[in-house]
Amino acid sequence: MVKIDIKHFSDWYFENKSALLKRAEAWKKQNMQLAKEFLKEWPLDRIKTMELDEYVIGRGPANKSLCYEIEAGKYRDLHLGIRGGSANKFGIYWNKEKQVYCNKRNQPIPVSELEAEFTKLKADLIAILEAGIKKDFDSEEFSSKNSFFTRPAIITKLLCAYSAENTYVGINMNLDNDKIWKKLYTPKKEGWVYHQNHGLTVMMMERFP
Repeated sequence: MVKIDIKHFSDWYFENKSALLKRAEAWKKQNMQLAKEFLKEWPLDRIKTMELDEYVIGRGPANKSLCYEIEAGKYRDLHLGIRGGSANKFGIYWNKEKQVYCNKRNQPIPVSELEAEFTKLKADLIAILEAGIKKDFDSEEFSSKNSFFTRPAIITKLLCAYSAENTYVGINMNLDNDKIWKKLYTPKKEGWVYHQNHGLTVMMMERFP
């Protein structure tokens, strides 16, 4: 069984450094181009003013909504892949079969409640992104108060896009945390995997520039 800790990672890295950097440079070139196009097409100010159908998945590729583009469209490979699972992971989605907007419980949202529900969802998304960009991990946005807190794949992907380079890395550390990530970097209580992601990114950059 392979032992997982920072020393063994370091040994493996330096043994394979040349090949790893060659692959990383090819990935980085493609990713940087995607990131540049994403920020031009989806600046943070657009998130703040977007309408419901600019956000939801389910309307098809022609709609080019945020959720479609980052999961299956143009930006699916930007920083971190988030494919798989149900569309309910986005909080609100369009159910083509039922021809209705549904919530995270896959229940139809009454028309009278739709605007308020989307307004709250958008406010949560903006708030956790702004807190993450500022690295304000003590913020209450990094708690169950925010509906996106338990959607680390989506938020990590977007934080990688909107934050300065080398602030976050495109890994959903909620997956395999006990098996891998906690053994490389002890997570902070505040900010959960988001703080852990930032801390591990900074530590790796310092040790392996």
